[in-house]
Amino acid sequence: SKTLQQTRQDADQIQSLEAQLQQALQESSHHYLDKIHKYEETIDSLNEAVVRSHLYNEEILMELLVLRKENDNLTTKLFDSDKKRDEEKENQKSTYGALLLS
Repeated sequence: SKTLQQTRQDADQIQSLEAQLQQALQESSHHYLDKIHKYEETIDSLNEAVVRSHLYNEEILMELLVLRKENDNLTTKLFDSDKKRDEEKENQKSTYGALLLS
C-alpha cells in the first residue's frame, strides 16, 4: 500500500496539474476571445464596406439616370434643330422657286 508521504506527493502533483490545466484553459479562453473579437471587427468592417458599396452604386445609378435624361433632352433638341433647318431649306427652295417663276 502507498505510504502517507506518497499519497501527499500524489495529491500535490494532482493539485499542480489541476493548476496548470486551469491556467492553460484560461490562456486558451483568452486566445479564442481575442480571435473572436478580431473576427467581429473584421465582419463589422466588411459590413461597412458593403454598405458603402451599395450607397456608391446607388449614387452611380442616380448619376446615370441624370445623364440619360440630359441625353434625351439633347437628342430632342437636336431633332428639333434638324427639323427646323430642313423646314427653312424647304422655305428657301419654295421662295427661290417663286422668284424664278416671277
